[in-house]
Amino acid sequence: MAGDFPARGVQTTARERVTPPTPGMGGYPLACDSGARHSLPGRMNCRLKLPGLGNLHEVAAPRAVPAIPRRNSSLCANRSISMQKLYCYVDESGQDTKGRMFIVAIVIFDGDKDALLSYCEKLEQDSEKGKFKWGKAEHRRRSEYLRRVFADKRFENTLRYAVSYETTDYDRITIKAIAETIHRHERSQSYSAFVYVDGLGKTKQREYSRGLRGLGIRVRKVRGIAKDENNALTRLADAIAGFVRDVLEGESDELRLLYLEALRRGMMIEVELETPPQKTPPLRGG
Repeated sequence: MAGDFPARGVQTTARERVTPPTPGMGGYPLACDSGARHSLPGRMNCRLKLPGLGNLHEVAAPRAVPAIPRRNSSLCANRSISMQKLYCYVDESGQDTKGRMFIVAIVIFDGDKDALLSYCEKLEQDSEKGKFKWGKAEHRRRSEYLRRVFADKRFENTLRYAVSYETTDYDRITIKAIAETIHRHERSQSYSAFVYVDGLGKTKQREYSRGLRGLGIRVRKVRGIAKDENNALTRLADAIAGFVRDVLEGESDELRLLYLEALRRGMMIEVELETPPQKTPPLRGG
């Protein structure tokens, strides 16, 4: 078979100018130096046998084209996933006991912060508790407020508390309680925590950030809430802390029954720290 154009890479005489088909692409077989015959090009020097010609001509087998690396599909997918935001509103009760009992309450959730804030404000209005903190609110109204909270599925797996005894290391206990709460909360692998602590000063904010990161928490912000900035979510944390303290101190059978029902239904969850929990006082009548 004679062609009109010389074959690239093939040593031919002026009389033998041909254009052979590409080796290994449905064309002519290659006879390699090793003696094996291949239908695909390799890296070794091979001799191309052309039909109709008596001589074998030396050709350099084309080098393998490097594969184009595939994009990491999982990485691309992760970039499209938005960062989960976890919100923690924290308050405490018990510093006045001089270490006998210290309670940390945490409201933790993800999702629409403004929507939950508005709903908490509505519960304060409907129960007539208003913006009063637990210690200053009327007993009947604050009890009705918590009944409404515990009856609403919005707060399921949201209300946590931790109790510590015989210690005045309040900051360490609070940091530990926040970290344990976040670790146990249902969250994605990609999250960032926004922590709001009632009355926390600027120096302590940095201390809390370092402490939480040291416990493996991905903190985006730690902020103290001043008295004039306190909102319905901070007041909810205050109510949980005051409520648990009243129950543990045997304030009333009514509160204790409400407490036990909230625990049974999973509306309030205790986060156990290194100190053993104290037993709930028995009912006064039994």
